[in-house]
Amino acid sequence: MTRIKANSTALLLAILVPAAFSAEKKTPAAPQAKTAPAEKSAPSLTALQLELKAAVEKFVAEVAEENDGLYPLNDTMRDDAWNVSLKSFDWAATRDIGPEEKLVRAAMTGQGKTFLVDFTAAKDGKSWEILDEIIFSVDGVDRFTYNGKNERVPIRSAEPDDKTPLETEDSETEL
Repeated sequence: MTRIKANSTALLLAILVPAAFSAEKKTPAAPQAKTAPAEKSAPSLTALQLELKAAVEKFVAEVAEENDGLYPLNDTMRDDAWNVSLKSFDWAATRDIGPEEKLVRAAMTGQGKTFLVDFTAAKDGKSWEILDEIIFSVDGVDRFTYNGKNERVPIRSAEPDDKTPLETEDSETEL
């Protein structure tokens, strides 16, 4: 009989102990503090963007290697060159300029200035080749813009010789 009593006690414990733990789990937990939303990760680049990025980086690195680690950015307006380094890309400014040609804009810095530079890239078989570059802006001041055909158009600035209709030599205003 003792054996039956011991078995029934063990059976009773086997039923009651898990029930006690499951009842403990069913009680509502204290409210937890909300966690901060996860930061948005940078958008991933498309295969084309990765190819263009690699082509520009390779081009800049090869030229910079020959020039003490800095890229000599030719400035046609100053007839001089700036020693700059590549910082980032502006993918929103990428343009199709031909059947197998793209315009890639990159930010470059050097000598206390920030430059946006447009690189012309052409598809050469499976890879992209950089054909040329031109400074689009210096410290946020654009040098030109693009028309609907993706052709470069100079930005007309007010020249000191420009006169408004009120300032012409023929018009004299008497008070």
